[in-house]
Amino acid sequence: MNSKFKHPPQPDDWDGDWQCISYDPLERISEWWLHSDDAKKITIRRIQHNIDALLNHNATARSQNFGKRWGNGQIVARVPVGLWHDKGLSEAHLCGDSKFVHKFLNDADNGKLRTFEGNL
Repeated sequence: MNSKFKHPPQPDDWDGDWQCISYDPLERISEWWLHSDDAKKITIRRIQHNIDALLNHNATARSQNFGKRWGNGQIVARVPVGLWHDKGLSEAHLCGDSKFVHKFLNDADNGKLRTFEGNL
């Protein structure tokens, strides 16, 4: 899939055999369905568009949360969808491997993804 759209993709936009089935303007995430001749297999791909907005939101939240306590039910990070899947965080989360997710989020290289300081 390429970025041929000059506007955010809208449901029913096509990119080759891929059809956009949804777009969330707040999170800037689009979901696409791959049309294939074999109707037995459905492939859906989620794409995060323009992650600068997400990183800026995280930075603002981090500064607003400075010195505050955090715990259950609070958002401690926002991770772009592609990175969530590419780094194995999705699979780790589904398997209940919180150590893997915490290690990733506690890594200083991933600090821009955090909305709270400190270690998980």
